[in-house]
Amino acid sequence: ALLDAAAEQAGAVVAAVSKIDVHRTWQRVLAANRTALPGRTWVGVAAAPEVGSPRVDDLVEAVRAGLSESRALGGARPGPAAQTGSGEQRKRRAERMITRRGRVQQARVQLGGQARAMCAGLRAELHQGAATASARGIEAFRCEVRRRAEQVADEVDRVVTARLAEVAEGCSDGFGACAYPDPAPEPVIPPVRLPSLENRLTALLGAGFGVGAAVTLDRALSGVGPPAARAASLVVGLLLGLWVVHIRRALSARASLDRWIDEVSVALRIALEERVAARVLATEIE
Repeated sequence: ALLDAAAEQAGAVVAAVSKIDVHRTWQRVLAANRTALPGRTWVGVAAAPEVGSPRVDDLVEAVRAGLSESRALGGARPGPAAQTGSGEQRKRRAERMITRRGRVQQARVQLGGQARAMCAGLRAELHQGAATASARGIEAFRCEVRRRAEQVADEVDRVVTARLAEVAEGCSDGFGACAYPDPAPEPVIPPVRLPSLENRLTALLGAGFGVGAAVTLDRALSGVGPPAARAASLVVGLLLGLWVVHIRRALSARASLDRWIDEVSVALRIALEERVAARVLATEIE
């Protein structure tokens, strides 16, 4: 429709694939264009080639043939009386397509930005939750992450539907906001990888710390009766060792959750960008 509207006042139209001196697949492109838009003259040209000599002979011959045919039909440029109603309809249809495509592309940019912003907000929210999560609450936190990711995906779907409906209302051809042509891509939530090896090292270091604290305390309490001093040293060393192990495991678990949240955020953002692109593309080609 765009080509028809542009060529409405032309006596002859020749379509050219340019710079064939550097584009090695130009013949396949030319064949594809001829298949997509039959009934037109397609040629390959290289007017100022980087490699080889100029190749414009086919273009010159095609233009000469088109002008000769136009003169034989009564002139290169049709007058006002020769313009038909179908030409005006094609022109109006082309104008509507341009307007519609511009609105749809604007919506694509806006919706993509909204999806990324919502994923960034969710990521910050989850990082705050991970900072207060305990070792026993990791599984509950994982369930909460999945629930919030699904909520954000549903919210993006609602935003896309509402925005595309606004685009449809603003266009004169009355197209509708299309649903998914295929099942919507779902975000893949990666598994949490808890640092088991690091936990073993933490237990070993905690035990060493506890033994060291017990020996130090035993020396400090050497003036007290030996049984009482050793018992107190062992209890304090054991408590300090357990405390170090607990704190270190909690910090390690939170660091692992932070990395997992980053992975979830990236996976969710990719899935939502695919959703937005699929919806917008389906609306554009409807």
